[in-house]
Amino acid sequence: MSGLTQDLTQIKSDIIAAKAAADAAGVGVGQTWQDVKVSRSASTLYTNTTGKPIIVQVHGSRSGVAGDKSIRIEVDSIRANEGSIYTATTAGTVGYTATAVVPNLSTYKAVLSGFSLSGWKELRA
Repeated sequence: MSGLTQDLTQIKSDIIAAKAAADAAGVGVGQTWQDVKVSRSASTLYTNTTGKPIIVQVHGSRSGVAGDKSIRIEVDSIRANEGSIYTATTAGTVGYTATAVVPNLSTYKAVLSGFSLSGWKELRA
C-alpha cells in the first residue's frame, strides 16, 4: 500500500504544481492596463514577447466625415476582430473599439480605414 500512497502523493503534488503554473501564466495575472498609444502606429507589425498572452484594445474616431470606417486587429495575419460603421452625415464624431487576445510570440497589428487612431491600450506586464 505504501507504493500506492507514494503514487497518490506524487499525483497530488504534480496537480498542485500544474495549477500554480497555470495561475501564474494566465491573462491578467501580474498584468495591468497600459496606455501604449504613443509607442504604437496603425498598420505596424508588433510581436508579443512578454511571455504570456496580452489583450490589445484599439480605438479609432473620426468627426466630420461621412462614409465607411473600420478597425481590424490581425493576430498572426488572421483577422482576430473587425468592426465597421457607416455614417451618412458629416455631423458629429463616431468611434469604434476593437479588442483581441494576442498569444505569446504572436505578431499583431491594427488596421484602420476612415478612422484616426485615438487610443491603444494593452493588458500586459
